[in-house]
Amino acid sequence: MNQARRLYTGLMFAVFVGTAVYPAAVQSQNSQALAWLKNGLTEKDPQKKIAAYRKAIELDSLFVEAKFNEYRNAQA
Repeated sequence: MNQARRLYTGLMFAVFVGTAVYPAAVQSQNSQALAWLKNGLTEKDPQKKIAAYRKAIELDSLFVEAKFNEYRNAQA
């Protein structure tokens, strides 16, 4: 298994365990970070999507959902 695939699998596992054990761990409490995540989810341009996710992560470094989406879109 290549390194990118292992990282993706590990991240998916972390999201799964995080939501099962502590649901608030995945969702940010930072309203600005949530706004940037929403912007990334609705954006059509791939580069702008990634930039929006990175801004969300910058605002909340523990924002798993933004990290997952940033990684997933960066691999496309």
